[in-house]
Amino acid sequence: MHNGALTFLFDATSISEVRYQITTETCEYFQFDMWGQVPADYRPGPVDGAENLRDAYAFEVGGRLPTKPISALATDYPGSGVDVSKFGAGITPSALSTFGFYSGGAHYVGNCRTRQGEYPYCGQMLLPSYSTAKSAFAGTAMLRLAERYGPAVAQEMLSDRIPETAGNTAWSGVTLDHTLDMATENYTSPGYETDESGPIMADFFAAEPYADKMRLALSFPRKASPGSQWVYHTSDTFLATRAMNNYLQDKAGSDADIFDMLRDDVLEPVGVGPDSLVSSRTDNSPGGAPFGGYGMFWTQDSVARFAKFLNNDHGAVNGTQILDPALLAATMQRDPEARGMTTTGAKPMKYQNGFWGQEFTPADNPAYTSPFYVPFMSGYGGITVAMMPNGATYYYFSDNNEFSWNAAVAEANKLAPMLGAAVTAR
Repeated sequence: MHNGALTFLFDATSISEVRYQITTETCEYFQFDMWGQVPADYRPGPVDGAENLRDAYAFEVGGRLPTKPISALATDYPGSGVDVSKFGAGITPSALSTFGFYSGGAHYVGNCRTRQGEYPYCGQMLLPSYSTAKSAFAGTAMLRLAERYGPAVAQEMLSDRIPETAGNTAWSGVTLDHTLDMATENYTSPGYETDESGPIMADFFAAEPYADKMRLALSFPRKASPGSQWVYHTSDTFLATRAMNNYLQDKAGSDADIFDMLRDDVLEPVGVGPDSLVSSRTDNSPGGAPFGGYGMFWTQDSVARFAKFLNNDHGAVNGTQILDPALLAATMQRDPEARGMTTTGAKPMKYQNGFWGQEFTPADNPAYTSPFYVPFMSGYGGITVAMMPNGATYYYFSDNNEFSWNAAVAEANKLAPMLGAAVTAR
């Protein structure tokens, strides 16, 4: 995601040359700064729907969560000993686009940085999703389907919902739940994200046509019984999203679309900004299949609002339950009997329904009087949205492949101890 600014002068009939500057991006593998000056053409005239556009923008800005600078935490919680310098700590400053912290009904925000100075329009800075979409799109879509049609949707078989699996026995017995948990047991290597950085996935990410993307997603061989071991594949989330799309069409009609359902039933009622109401799709077409595992966008307010919806509002909007409460409780690590799959890697965690879960114990910090889990959304390159059991959320967006947020959990604990959360059920 690249952000910049244009500067120019104009009057009723003419315009100067345009000075452009792009000095921020959030992408580990594609970083550049760019600036220059070019001629511009100015054609004054009415804009269709201009009044509606102005009203919509004013409505969006007016509805944003109240914000304060991150420094206000120290004054809002006097005597807590909170160290605001710990928010954003552990991330190379030049790689950190922005960060924020939601607590007690207030949204505390850090500045929006670029490699050439502060970005002047922080509230409008567009931020990438990468794999936070596995949580915010695919995982949340399943929770919405479960609320609309019943929790049995999680046990839908991919072989029943994806026609392209016909004749491919590797996908027999694989449920939607297995797929969202990264436990299909179809893989080349069980090593930590070895497949994710391998040649099949490289071709999968590069493929635009639906047929190519689907063929590559289904090309991993069966290694064990579904549900046995966690192996991370973005392609699995693509398959899960397609299965949910076809399930929804069976229930709601052939014109139904799984991202449109998420947009209409969840994202718009939650109040996220318009930048989060679109998804990348196959065939580079508005009518293509949504990616599911990546291809969304955030602003500071949208990510904070969405986390609040999950963590504080428990999947309800204005008293109306939007997400299945029992499955949401498990997804958010509030059900000790349903932690999800154990991940591989240097520090094993839990993974369920597209969300990660990290356990914190007194060994991590003596201030933690009992163990607790923090569910979080994670994105490629250095993106974390951590939703703590005391109702606080910490997020940051960076692109130096740094994942450092334990210190923020410790500071949040000073504001309200991380008490164990009870199971939420019907």
